[in-house]
Amino acid sequence: MLYCDDALKRAFALLQLTIDDPKNGKRLKEPGRIREALLDYFMGDNSYGYTDEVWQRYFLDFNYMAALERGR
Repeated sequence: MLYCDDALKRAFALLQLTIDDPKNGKRLKEPGRIREALLDYFMGDNSYGYTDEVWQRYFLDFNYMAALERGR
């Protein structure tokens, strides 16, 4: 479980860096919501009721959009 814990810590650190970066001032809703939902999913009682499939679909969509942006 050590690698999983390390990956989760790194994910939260990267989200926090994104939130703290002043250039993202107008786009903080999404990273903040993701952080809250991930905390609830991994460390809380999963009150949002997310599943592994929900997270996979969310990040797949995000990666697809990022790839489209890079291709421009």
